[in-house]
Amino acid sequence: MENRKIEEILESWLTYESLNTGAFKKENHHIHIDRDTDFQFTDEELEKQAKITEDYRKKHTRKKPDPLYFNHRIYAGVYHQSEMLERLNQLWNTEEEVFDKQLGKNILFTFQLDSDGIPIEDSLFVPTSAVVMRDLFAEKWNGDLTHNRLAENKNSISEKLSESMEPFMDSGFNGVTFHEWLAKVLKELFYVEENIALEKYIRRNIPDKLDNEVHFNSFLYPDLEFVISQKDRGLLPEYLSGKPDAVDVNENRAEIEKTLSPENIPLGRWPSNIEFQQSLMQQFAINKILNEEVDILSVNGPPGTGKTSLLKDVFADLVVQRAIKMTGYKHPTDAFIKINDKAKHKYPYYLMDENLQGYSMAVASSNNGAVENLTKDLPDIKEIDSSELDKVKDADIFPRFAHYLLHPETNIEQSSVWGLFSLPLGKNDNINKAVNLLFNGEEKFRIDEIANELETIKTNINWQQQVEAFNDCKNKVEEEINRLINFKNKFEKFKNRNNVLEEINETDERINSLNEEENNLSETLEDLKVIIENKEQKSLLDKLLFRDNKAADERSQRQQTKQRLEEVKSDIKSAQKELDVLKQEESEYKEYHEEKNDLESDGLVLPADTFFNDEKNDYQNRQKQCLWMTTRLMQLRSDFFIEALKLHHAFNACSHNEIKAALASIAYRKDIDLNSRVDKERLIHSWKTLHLLIPVVSTTFSSLGSMYRGLGAGSLDYLFVDEAGQAMAHQAAGGLLRSRKFIAVGDPLQIEPVMPLSESLINAIRQSYNLDDQLGNGYSVQYMADKINRYGTELNDGTWIGIPLWVHRRCLDPMFSISNKISYENRMVHGFESGKSVGSGFWIHSKGTATEKQYVPEHAEETANLLGELLAQGEKLNEIFIITPFTAVKNNLKTHLRKSFKETKGMGTFIENNIGTVHTFQGKGADTVIFVAGTDESTNGATQWSCSKSNLLNVAVTRAKKTFYIIGDEERLSRHAYYSDISQHTEPYATNRLL
Repeated sequence: MENRKIEEILESWLTYESLNTGAFKKENHHIHIDRDTDFQFTDEELEKQAKITEDYRKKHTRKKPDPLYFNHRIYAGVYHQSEMLERLNQLWNTEEEVFDKQLGKNILFTFQLDSDGIPIEDSLFVPTSAVVMRDLFAEKWNGDLTHNRLAENKNSISEKLSESMEPFMDSGFNGVTFHEWLAKVLKELFYVEENIALEKYIRRNIPDKLDNEVHFNSFLYPDLEFVISQKDRGLLPEYLSGKPDAVDVNENRAEIEKTLSPENIPLGRWPSNIEFQQSLMQQFAINKILNEEVDILSVNGPPGTGKTSLLKDVFADLVVQRAIKMTGYKHPTDAFIKINDKAKHKYPYYLMDENLQGYSMAVASSNNGAVENLTKDLPDIKEIDSSELDKVKDADIFPRFAHYLLHPETNIEQSSVWGLFSLPLGKNDNINKAVNLLFNGEEKFRIDEIANELETIKTNINWQQQVEAFNDCKNKVEEEINRLINFKNKFEKFKNRNNVLEEINETDERINSLNEEENNLSETLEDLKVIIENKEQKSLLDKLLFRDNKAADERSQRQQTKQRLEEVKSDIKSAQKELDVLKQEESEYKEYHEEKNDLESDGLVLPADTFFNDEKNDYQNRQKQCLWMTTRLMQLRSDFFIEALKLHHAFNACSHNEIKAALASIAYRKDIDLNSRVDKERLIHSWKTLHLLIPVVSTTFSSLGSMYRGLGAGSLDYLFVDEAGQAMAHQAAGGLLRSRKFIAVGDPLQIEPVMPLSESLINAIRQSYNLDDQLGNGYSVQYMADKINRYGTELNDGTWIGIPLWVHRRCLDPMFSISNKISYENRMVHGFESGKSVGSGFWIHSKGTATEKQYVPEHAEETANLLGELLAQGEKLNEIFIITPFTAVKNNLKTHLRKSFKETKGMGTFIENNIGTVHTFQGKGADTVIFVAGTDESTNGATQWSCSKSNLLNVAVTRAKKTFYIIGDEERLSRHAYYSDISQHTEPYATNRLL
């Protein structure tokens, strides 16, 4: 792709994020401004301000608090986002309807007044969306949404607003003067006529403690600006360039055999239950991620197909690979170069040896819950098989620190954490909390700083002994893999030969037959010789008088017999050689056969012709199995990962000074001069060193830019994108810039990205930049990564997806069958045994009239009745989800259930956490799911929206592990796509109801 086109795409993304600003959420402390509003602080408020200032100075020596903490925040020109949509529809004669976007309120501008009502310098903020609204109010918008044009107009408005405030810089505003001034600027700068009602609010900022001010800019915007400013944009050009030569890996025998060959088996494995080994395509994806020299890969996993399980094995092997590099150092401190720059830095810092780099891992997502859950779950003991738990705990990778970072609200005696393997970071609060605890310790938890603990541990460590123990474990894994490699060579030799012993017998019989033929031919030849010699003794006269034509035939027969005899002798010789070879192979074949039986009894699956049969049952069995893997090898690989954790523990203890310096750099990262190449290098190496202590960290895309602020191309080794189908294509820009390897894991057939802007605005941006598929609904990070990924498969509709996972292990039927039919072309395979795969699905037919958008009160009544029945049957609240496509339905359900179950213990927590819209529950599961469809005849458009694609209903159904209930008008809904499939697979609930 040409550089010019890349610039246009990046600028279009910047435009999108510039318009995704200015959101206003009215809260209790927001007061509507009227002519009597007083902008002066009360004496009580001033006393509180003085106390906070004094407390702040004690904590921060002589540093004064930012005056913006004590102010009035003015929100001017507050309008509902639907106002913009309606005006766009009028302008372009379109009928875009929004059913469940979180439409809220926006502002035309905001600024701050001090305690005397005087505007605070540089506090004015005009969101870019205000430029669009100005043009819509003026009815003169031409649809140009290029970033330069928007930026120029925004700057012009900001300058004029600032000029209009100058008369009040001494006297300040009061209620009357503010109203007069606001009416004037709204009319002159925004073309707002008097008949247009816009709201205005004030927030009095007297905080209990000093915290960050409200952010109006998009969190992604500054990082996109940074990306655009970089000459080296890392993997971004590749991400935008389109699909290379594709290799369809689904059912591709040659590619599967090559990728899963024993020499490609990863050395490390997450210590999970060995009975649940990776499926065929899970292991295929793992091997591709770890062995393939490509920069961008994508894995497509329907619900419950083991995407997280796959990532755990990848994480484990990368930790093992780094541990192998650690063994190359005589002492861990040899892996660092100490830099003393006392002119700029109070403390020394350390650069990590290049040979040890390459293994830093971060997980990113647009879904904060999903990415936090992943990095919070990995250190949990439930993620480790019970037989391995004691070994993992013996690695002792700071479980107390992990506990207080992940679960500070619970008692250490109740800890469910085995170690500090991963941590959710991202936003500054998370980073500061983690680094402060590690760097300074915490008295109330009785935890010393981690560097001191490491130094204490160091006294009991013999580095060379640790290396020897690690290498012993490594040798065992490599011996087992080499055994499989050697056996593979034997398998290739014998795979098409059913039985060498039979071949020996057959060759023996052939030699015997040839020997017999040789004897017969020799006798025939002797007989012919006698006959011919007798005839040659006749007199010449007899020969002339009695011409014998038969003699000529006999001579010819003799010649043919001689020739055949020579052939037989040659055949005997060849057969004998063949027999000799077979007899030499006989012992080798017997050993092969014995070894084959031994390995197969240990779970080995071989890539024989029978494995790749085309029958349906063979396909299902094939997808569930994994080639070239044994129980013994899985156990050894798990043990090796645990040994790698121990080696990391010892390495970090011996490098406690280096760890402390890295923590200091990250703790004071805001003081680092990112314009300095040396300082930037210091910060990069500090992050790499932190990853020795915490192998995996996570962040949302919105926080990734601030977390890795100022760090450019190649500063992060591995970036894994979780739930990549939910993230907009441009959200990964900062991650693509920084990462050396980018792995997207998700499913484009689940919830699509939530686009805060209207489709009309998005289309205007696309037209302004002549875009194809880099922005808009359906264009996710997963879509883009799939498009560039060489390895994947093509669906029936021609869609190219990344490496597919097909074995589903979450839901029983009918949930599995519904999902498989509506979204996956029946390609998924049920991972449960047939006798254990049946659950329940019921439709509670309920009609009524919608009272607020899609909310039908009768549906709420049915939900309350059903929930009461389930609780009476002994079901637990924490194993029930209530989900719906619509926010209005969710909100009203919560209100109704609060009233219906106000005496039920735990109901408050349940309503808060277990009731929501479908998109907030992706990645989660419960035994029982109640899906409230909502809508009536008058809101049928919302029904059509909910089933315009299979995505939403696919996610809804697959949240249920055992039982799925749908509440709604079955007669009407079953006439719609995908609802009809749910109707076919569920039973009417009324006949099953408890009386």
